[in-house]
Amino acid sequence: MAIATSGIQPNIDFMFQNIPIKKYFDVVVNSSHIKKGKPDPEIYLKVALLLHVLPKDCLVFEDATVGIKSAKAAGMKVIAVATTQPTEELREADMIIDDYTF
Repeated sequence: MAIATSGIQPNIDFMFQNIPIKKYFDVVVNSSHIKKGKPDPEIYLKVALLLHVLPKDCLVFEDATVGIKSAKAAGMKVIAVATTQPTEELREADMIIDDYTF
């Protein structure tokens, strides 16, 4: 699993210090690792390359329209999480969920 974030390293470090999830991710790509930000697909293509998987075999969870566009442009399937934007703005995703709870 990987994280592809437009965030900066200090924010990522803060998250990992406060939420013990780092061990679940093999790759973390942030804005300093790419030249073009979302909606350009570069960040997702870099993640696939580092994970040694084809983009078509990737499943992305996104909460923003630019991220959805980025992942779709990379050839990936996208599940939108409707926590930050209204559902109607996330329609380009392959599936939309309200949150991660059952």
